[in-house]
Amino acid sequence: MTDEWPRSLAINAWPDEPAAGELGPAARAWILGQGVDDRAREAGLVLAADEPPDPRDWRRADVGWGVVLPWTGGPVADQAALADAPEPIRRLARARADPDGPVVFRYAAEDGLGLLRRVYPAGDHQRVAITGGQTGTGRGQLPAYLLLAGGPADLPWDLQCRLNLSCAVGRLDLPDEALDRYVTCLLSDWADAAACARAPVVWATDSDDITELMRVAVAEQLAAKFAADPDTRDGVRYLRGAQATTAGLLDALAANRPSVVVTTSHGRTGPLSDADAMARDLGLPVDADRQLLDPAALLSAWQPDGAIWYAHACCSAGSDATSRFTVLVPDGSQVAAVLNAVAALGHQVAPLPTALLSAQRPARAFIGHVEPTFDWTLERPETGQLITAATLRALWTGCFQPRPEPIGLAFRQQFTQAAQLFGEAAQTNRNSRPDSAQRRAASVALLTAYDRQSMVIFGDPTVCATALGA
Repeated sequence: MTDEWPRSLAINAWPDEPAAGELGPAARAWILGQGVDDRAREAGLVLAADEPPDPRDWRRADVGWGVVLPWTGGPVADQAALADAPEPIRRLARARADPDGPVVFRYAAEDGLGLLRRVYPAGDHQRVAITGGQTGTGRGQLPAYLLLAGGPADLPWDLQCRLNLSCAVGRLDLPDEALDRYVTCLLSDWADAAACARAPVVWATDSDDITELMRVAVAEQLAAKFAADPDTRDGVRYLRGAQATTAGLLDALAANRPSVVVTTSHGRTGPLSDADAMARDLGLPVDADRQLLDPAALLSAWQPDGAIWYAHACCSAGSDATSRFTVLVPDGSQVAAVLNAVAALGHQVAPLPTALLSAQRPARAFIGHVEPTFDWTLERPETGQLITAATLRALWTGCFQPRPEPIGLAFRQQFTQAAQLFGEAAQTNRNSRPDSAQRRAASVALLTAYDRQSMVIFGDPTVCATALGA
């Protein structure tokens, strides 16, 4: 052993001969991180990276928040100034503006789903890729949090689903008065809201079909976490099976005034022969007695007042004009008839999220699915393994703590899992025979990835559940 330092240094470069030389006088201090002088700093010899930003802090320029609207084709400066946007969206964007003005993006259908256009007050714009770039509000960057201001006819579900893999994304598509109420509550962070973090409500139907699996995979596990935690065990209400009626749910909501509501059930998609009735009732939870949850009756009995609602049900968020899943089932089958009838409704937002965010005391956020969900996406058929850990993590770890995570961040693991599943399916399909068991497993992974990706958030993605202790 010797305390002597090496006196020379060789590198594996080849400037026409081997390169080596003596160490300089500042070498030891540089290696130890001690006494680095100004010249070393200026030369870039201080190699420690900056501390990563707190992903909860969307106000930071290296995290960021921005708003997305459709490209209008009008003057870019007007688009940057949100001249075509509803007044509450302009008010929100001004309140959250960078020093250079609001962070505004536009979606142009001709660019495809992989690009957005950042528009600037000077009248110029720049196409920004939604994957692979830097995060933040600087030029050429994409903020970590994005709010889609508009309905799925102009800002497609596919855009939100694609952005889900890169950012924390929410959507606001409300009538003018309701939008104004929501933005007012958002900017005040729901001051004086009555939602109580210690009294969550979990409601799960169980009819010896897929609803039993939904209860076991989502509701049962979440209710067990609430029941075991000293902060929530005395306040939680868990209604399951025969207890999961609309009347029971309304009573629990009115009594508890919960900050988080979780429901698992069938979502209404009928009658298939009556498109108007389907659109009116699309995705509404179906209770143990096969009755629908009526949004008007719901809001007469209870005001969301800052609650976050997660509804695991078919089409609880809305419908799309095309279904990814029709290729899975034969023409003429019951499932194919449902998928085709829902797709025929076009780009729709379901009534429950609209009602909750339009209330006199609106909800903070609603999380649900576009299109149906499937048993494969809750339990891997080849292993029997439940695969809802990311959902539980979002609704438990993300929402129930002294400093809750923004709802978009809470669900990031859910969407990261979708990206992993897409990669698993692609790699397996490249490296296995079409008739192999591996290909069948890849099909399950792909279906699950699309299911995870098509979960969407209504409301601003920066909202947080009521903090424990608040």
